[in-house]
Amino acid sequence: MQLTLTRHENPLLKRTHIEATVQYEGATPSNNDLRKALAEQLKSDEQLLVVRHVYPFYGSTSARVLAFAYHDAAAFQDAEVIRKKKKKEEKPAEAKPEAKK
Repeated sequence: MQLTLTRHENPLLKRTHIEATVQYEGATPSNNDLRKALAEQLKSDEQLLVVRHVYPFYGSTSARVLAFAYHDAAAFQDAEVIRKKKKKEEKPAEAKPEAKK
């Protein structure tokens, strides 16, 4: 996987906007694979990188990637919303009164 990067600093949000072009073999790489590759190339912490979008080009083995690299954990927590799916609580089965005939 080959990455070509362009960076734009955003001092207000304490992050770097990264726009990359990725050349890959086979299927489009997952967000986690892209995050690891970006962290390796940028020499930054993988936990502070967020891959926003992956736009594959139709009919070719390349894609455009938009990502954010935060300067510190505090900036990451301030700007990113981590959504977790809440498990539905199962209500105990209540005894239904038998229907009168």
